[in-house]
Amino acid sequence: MRAQSKIWISIAASLAVSAVIAYFAFSIVRGMSHDFARYQEYSAIINEAFALDSLIDDALMGESKARQKQQIGQVHGSLSKTLESISSSDYREESLIRQIRRNNLEIGPLIEQLFDQQEGARGAIDSERRDLLASQLRVKVRFITDDVNRLMEASGARILSAQIQTSFIVLILIGMAILSNAMIYFFSGRSMVRAQKELRENREDLNRAQAVAHTGSWRLNVRKNELTWSDENHRIFGISPGTPMTYETFLGIVHPEDREYLNEAWMAALKGKPYDVEHRIMVAGTVKWVRERAELEFDSEGQLLGGFGTTQDITERKQAEEKIKRLASFPQMNPSPVLEIDFSGGINFYNQAALEAVEKLSPEAKLGALVPEDLGEIIAAIRDKQEKVFYREMKIKDKVFGQSIYFAEPFQVLRIYSMDITARKQMEERLRDALLELERSNRDLEEFAYISSHDLQEPLRKIANFSEMLVTQYQGRLDEQAERYFGYIIDGAKRMQALINDLLSYSRVGRAELTLVPASLEDILKGTLSNLQALIQESGAEISHDPLPTLQVNPHQMGQLLQNLIINGIKFHDQRAPRIHLSARQEGQEWVIAVRDHGIGFDPQYVEGIFKVFKRLHSKEQYPGTGIGLAICKKIVERHGGRIWAESEPGRGATFYFTIPA
Repeated sequence: MRAQSKIWISIAASLAVSAVIAYFAFSIVRGMSHDFARYQEYSAIINEAFALDSLIDDALMGESKARQKQQIGQVHGSLSKTLESISSSDYREESLIRQIRRNNLEIGPLIEQLFDQQEGARGAIDSERRDLLASQLRVKVRFITDDVNRLMEASGARILSAQIQTSFIVLILIGMAILSNAMIYFFSGRSMVRAQKELRENREDLNRAQAVAHTGSWRLNVRKNELTWSDENHRIFGISPGTPMTYETFLGIVHPEDREYLNEAWMAALKGKPYDVEHRIMVAGTVKWVRERAELEFDSEGQLLGGFGTTQDITERKQAEEKIKRLASFPQMNPSPVLEIDFSGGINFYNQAALEAVEKLSPEAKLGALVPEDLGEIIAAIRDKQEKVFYREMKIKDKVFGQSIYFAEPFQVLRIYSMDITARKQMEERLRDALLELERSNRDLEEFAYISSHDLQEPLRKIANFSEMLVTQYQGRLDEQAERYFGYIIDGAKRMQALINDLLSYSRVGRAELTLVPASLEDILKGTLSNLQALIQESGAEISHDPLPTLQVNPHQMGQLLQNLIINGIKFHDQRAPRIHLSARQEGQEWVIAVRDHGIGFDPQYVEGIFKVFKRLHSKEQYPGTGIGLAICKKIVERHGGRIWAESEPGRGATFYFTIPA
């Protein structure tokens, strides 16, 4: 009985010890279950933060803004409720939870501002503001995910500690009771597998989240002089994962100009000051910007134990800020005066050039002197939606300013860009005077040429007539040489008369008042061919034409133009009978008329000279004429506001083109 009692006592003691151990194990498992529940809450927060970050990207695209705003509001509301439900008895974790909630509170106003920007975006500056708001939202979301990840790591550490304790109890209970062993296995074994799986999945999610957010993390162990980086941190710094990292290695990647500043910030952090810095790094010869934040751990004596920190790639944000800065500085750096005024005439902005411009005018001059005098008319035109861009020339004292005025609709202001055009206006005035003097001189020359040519007609006529009378009266009594000399005199007088007649025709083109009327070129051509009927029959010329338009021309001068070009084609032909064809085509705001012949042509190097007065390519014995016909053509075309040119090759004929405004 005693032995049996001892056995029962031993069994009872064993059972009692087993019960105590089982109760202790149950407490550990219950705490671990609580950590699991908290871990799942943290996972839910991260998933909601990822969803919020994704919706922010979608909000920048062309989808419905109202639907995006509603979805973001729903996700943010769910995130807020989840954050309100979590709590911790640990002081450090509770402080971190409060920090997460503060960041979450700042998200709401940023969302409102983002959608305000989305609804009212106008121009490059608003786009930059929208991108900046989206970047700030992402930063807040990334701060929340970073802090929640730290909470998850703390929970994971407790879970692992509980797993170790539970495993130790399992080993003890195996030797004491099968039932206890089974219970512990039931409560602990399966939970450990599930926890390890979830921890591994959450670490993978953390790596993906850091890659999406362009934010890496690092941990420092002072005793081991080790700096452990996340995969995203390695990517940001361009260093292969697995490379041993130290503070010296990190400092070598920092931009040389920022190393001293960064080292000073780190030394200050070692004395307890916050570590939150932005600096440049060099990655494969490219400059990148990063923002680093850290929380360091110290022992009771103030010695550094280690720390945890994040690295965010802010290169895009810095580039956007630099672009905004450049755009903002553009008006200030403009060498011409720039003003921005509201509809009441109040000056909102002016640059240094505007101040210097009014100072040069007079000591008492004000910036208001650069405001257009007809500001009311400009504002009325804007409100009537008639115009948004205006140009004015304003004279102030002895200066003339050309002003380009733009209505910046998103801001409801006028931007005035003024330029001192005094020198240009003076040059235009001198040029205008010179043109008037040139016109007067040309009129005088034309008058002189007309009068001189007219007065020369009578003496030449007498020379020719009396020479012919002498030859007729003394025919047979003059020797051969005298008759030849008289022939030269008569021929020269006739050629001089032809020149004078052509000069008179040339001068009349410029002297007569140019009256333009709608006239059919086909009708003008018919009249011209009728006048040339004898010459056409004598030369056997064939003249054809395509349909010709009706244009605003002077019919008499246009007939003279066509007649000279047709005569030119008939005159310069080879052994074949002349063939001339007229065509027309419209090009934009003008008609191009072409007169093509199949004659002897000419070398293209003479194409500019043939339109000059008295310019001949052949002797008068080969082809008679004075060399004024094409010069008359050029003058007629230019008086009609057109231009004339020719294309030709020797032996392949020539084509004369001229234009008349449509």
